[in-house]
Amino acid sequence: MSEDDDKKKRRGRITRLGLLKERHRELNVQVDELNRRKTLGPKERMKLKVLKVRKLRLKDALLSLDSDVT
Repeated sequence: MSEDDDKKKRRGRITRLGLLKERHRELNVQVDELNRRKTLGPKERMKLKVLKVRKLRLKDALLSLDSDVT
């Protein structure tokens, strides 16, 4: 693999890292909005649970990708 290919892969990882970070922030806002409510119905509780799981998966992906970039 050439040096140019390595640079392209690195740039691609950095771009993906930025996108994942943005998605993580968006999920964080949604989780915070639900957490601020005094009461949650069954659907909202399930949505909160799903959002938290997605957020954790994204965090894992971020950590993995970040270790590849650095």
